[in-house]
Order: sequence, then structure tokens, then C-alpha cells
Amino acid sequence: MQRQAVLFQRPAFFSTGMQIKINRNPIVNDLDLLKSKLNISEEAPIPVPECFYPNTVEKIENKTCKAQRTGIRHSVYKLVQVGHTIHGKHIYDAQTTLGHIDKKAADIFLKLLNSARKNGVDQGLQQDKMFVKEVICGKGLMMKQLDIKARGRMGIIRVPKSSVRIVLEEKHPKELYKLMLTGKCPIGLAEVFKTMMHQSGSDYGVVRANAHLTTSKGRYYRRTQFKRLVQLVEKEYQRSGTPIAKSKIERHILEKTANEWYENSLRKKEVLAYSRRSNRQAMFDKSYEKKL
Repeated sequence: MQRQAVLFQRPAFFSTGMQIKINRNPIVNDLDLLKSKLNISEEAPIPVPECFYPNTVEKIENKTCKAQRTGIRHSVYKLVQVGHTIHGKHIYDAQTTLGHIDKKAADIFLKLLNSARKNGVDQGLQQDKMFVKEVICGKGLMMKQLDIKARGRMGIIRVPKSSVRIVLEEKHPKELYKLMLTGKCPIGLAEVFKTMMHQSGSDYGVVRANAHLTTSKGRYYRRTQFKRLVQLVEKEYQRSGTPIAKSKIERHILEKTANEWYENSLRKKEVLAYSRRSNRQAMFDKSYEKKL
């Protein structure tokens, strides 16, 4: 019996003349790479979105203050559970959070937090700009005691001891502006803004303009609008042929806006100081002429 050979026919897309190639879009890490991808010469301007703001990310060293306590007769594991709730929060929010926790560790942290705040105020830091930077809990030397039992027996009681250190930092105005720009203004700081506007008798226009700071709905609206802005800029980069990660776009937008705002605020302070100085000089000249 003769065997018949069965020929396997390849599909059309497996032919030798056709190749399948997967191209991955690179993420731009440098301005030179961006120029090479877009075929830009040094004389021609760079046709990229305005949010691209390289070489402006500066590391800001904030002023800090701290307070620590050792020899606490409490378990370090119970201290850590409460310490996680205040890490990274504004000092007002941290105080409110600790006030609603019904635990022994909450009282310990609250006293230590107030002590660190007082140390910072004595050093010249502003209380409204303080954030909890670090909460460090560590084990101490364990103390042993005799546990006297019935029938002449005894055991050992191990009394744990711990140490806690809290570090507060005064954030730079640029960092605070970034939080407000992205709708992440702390609730405790929002209450301060409400009190200031109420005491100054602000009108409806000022209250409405600061709604993204004072109301939860305004903060939510600001967060959604910032996300939409990042998506629009990302699409604009994709149309230009060079996609960039969202994290870099957010960083560039925030850095550019914060730098412009900070420069304008410094310029306004200089103008205000000059006008006050000129007013004082005018009052002095007027009083001096009367004496003559």
C-alpha cells in the first residue's frame, strides 16, 4: 500500500514575502531625543505643546522640626497602627484624626505632635504650612517582672517599651500651590481659608473664585479638570508622533505653573513693599514740612 503525501498549505499571511513587525513607541526622556524624533533643526522652533518644560524640576529642601519620646510603656505594633493614619497629612488634619481615635496610642501621638508644633513655632516656622513628614516607631529595652501565681508558682511578665519620633516640615509655597492646583488642598487648611474670608467680609466673587479650596465639590471639580487637561496634552503629543508618560506631563504642567505663580507673587510683594515705603516717606515729608 502506497502512502499518499499530504502537503500542508500555509495561509497567505505566513508567506515568506510578508514580515510582521511590532513597533513600540518610546517614551521621551530628553529634549535631544525629542528633537531627533520630530526632525527639528536648531534654527527651527520646536513644535511641541507648551506644557513641555524641561530642566525646571528643582529639589526643595524644606525646613523641619521634630519631637521624640522614649521609654513609652506601649507595644510598638499598636503605635504603628495609629502612626500610619497621620503620615503625610497636614498638622490640622492629623490633630483631628487623632482626636477621633479612641486608643492609648492616639493620646501619645497627639501630645508629641503638639510638642513638635511648638518646637517649630519657636524656630520660626509657620504653623499653617506644617505637614507630617515622618513618623518613626521603634522598639526599646523590654522590662521583665515576676508574675506570682498560686501554689508557689511564678512566671515572667514582659513589659514592652517603645520610642516615637515625629518630624514636621514646612512646605514651600510652590508645593502648596501644586496641591491646590490639583484639588488636593487639606481640609484643615480649607477651614483656615474660610475663616479668613469670613473675617475679611469677602464678596460672592471672591468666595466663588476660591471654591476649589474651601468646598469638597470644588476640589473634586478641580481634580477632574486637571486630569482632562493632562489627557488633552497627551493626545497632542501622540499626534506629533512622540508619546510621553502622563506622570511627566503632570510634572511639567505643575512646575511651569508654580514657577510663574511664584514669580508673580514675589513681584507683587516687591511692588506692595515699595508703595508702603513711598507712602511712609510721603507722610514723613508732610509732617516735616508742618514743623518747619
